[in-house]
Amino acid sequence: MNINSTKLFNFLNNFINNFNIDNFDTLDNEFKKLLTIKQENNLPVPAKSFFTFDQQRRSAAYRPIDQDFNKNYEFVFSGCSQTHGDHITKNLVEYGDYNNIWGFQIAKRYNKEALNLGMGGRSAESILKGLMHHFQQNGNPKVLLVLYPDFGRLEAVDSNKIKMQQELNDHEIIQHWYLNHLDDYNFEKISKSPHDPTNVIPWAFPLYRNLQSVLLLQQYCKTNNIYFKYFSWNSISNIIFKLLKNNFVEYSNYCEPEYVSFDPQDFKNMECHLDIKNNYAKEIWNHGIDKKHIGIHQHIHIAEQFIKELDNDNPWN
Repeated sequence: MNINSTKLFNFLNNFINNFNIDNFDTLDNEFKKLLTIKQENNLPVPAKSFFTFDQQRRSAAYRPIDQDFNKNYEFVFSGCSQTHGDHITKNLVEYGDYNNIWGFQIAKRYNKEALNLGMGGRSAESILKGLMHHFQQNGNPKVLLVLYPDFGRLEAVDSNKIKMQQELNDHEIIQHWYLNHLDDYNFEKISKSPHDPTNVIPWAFPLYRNLQSVLLLQQYCKTNNIYFKYFSWNSISNIIFKLLKNNFVEYSNYCEPEYVSFDPQDFKNMECHLDIKNNYAKEIWNHGIDKKHIGIHQHIHIAEQFIKELDNDNPWN
């Protein structure tokens, strides 16, 4: 099978902007058709190659604070700032504590000691490298759960030829860029140094690298007998994961959440978990203090989704 990367982007962009959960079957059928299209004008990109891993990545240490990293854990979980607990934990704001984070809710449910390797701003590729570093130093866990971010995140070595989205600290050499699929429609015909990544790098590029990283991790877990499940807090990522799981066995570890999106706006009027809601400050229930990150309510739903998978599979024994 061959896939035209330009047509892939147009397809993804179209259903992202017009997606309705009721017409997913139609979208899935269109996706299957896309996988059989051969590009005529340029070199074709094999669908298998685009959506499956091709090479190992170098490991690097992206680690949060307040955790003992120098030992092996039976249960490890990871992700970006949503998993790190930004804006709901007491080390960053005056409300809440680490027990509110979805991974620690799961650890409490099964009476397991857990390691949180979530880190703010990180991509699927960064998550992979942080996990590999820990596994190489301290051994593999029995259970690994990951809450992935959006797929527009990209990291690269600092360069004076690239315009940074934010200034780096003196000890940092890695830039983190955040691309949006809509940026592709705003490309300038001419770009001058220092180049703006959002003006020269298509969204399909970080999409490809991040999907490669997900499957590298899946292959590692399969080889080392690690129970691995994942989904995303981001609606676009979940939709892509679902399409891929329907068409590629390599994505079978994806567990589809009850809710496609965990955006604070989507949880604003939900009337569940009212018996728990009164135990928390309203400022961090449906969103974090910054009103951008997810709140404790979403963390509860994320934990419940993973717990459903764990109860069904019982990987602890």
